[in-house]
Amino acid sequence: IDNPWSNALDRAKAAGRVLADVLMQRHLGVRPITLVGFSLGARVIFYALLELAKQKQYGIVQDVFLMGATVTASTTAWLETRAVVSGRYVNCYARNDWVLNYLFRATSGGIGTVAGLRPVENIPGLDNVDITDKIAGHMSYRT
Repeated sequence: IDNPWSNALDRAKAAGRVLADVLMQRHLGVRPITLVGFSLGARVIFYALLELAKQKQYGIVQDVFLMGATVTASTTAWLETRAVVSGRYVNCYARNDWVLNYLFRATSGGIGTVAGLRPVENIPGLDNVDITDKIAGHMSYRT
């Protein structure tokens, strides 16, 4: 049975493919793009990067900043996304993000590491920034 959180995760993934398509069509011009997102927006960006990698579209995305990312992915997927980011790739996470912690445990049975809660390890060129002491919780990313 679907629940609203699972539906939101699926829709963010689909929106990532749409974003990748828009970026590939260069509607925004030919200058490199910086992508910044938090929560489901970070998930949209991640799946856009995966689609860009699948289509071998390099040089479109300059920098990426993911905050409180609702992403659980394999090392291979992270490496693929890194390949299409020509500049900085940053994962900001907070260990005290109880909203993200609860939602992922409730829907995934606690399997996997969520990028918004922990560093993403073993990905050369991906910077992890612990912002636990900078935010009060998941919705603090908006301020």
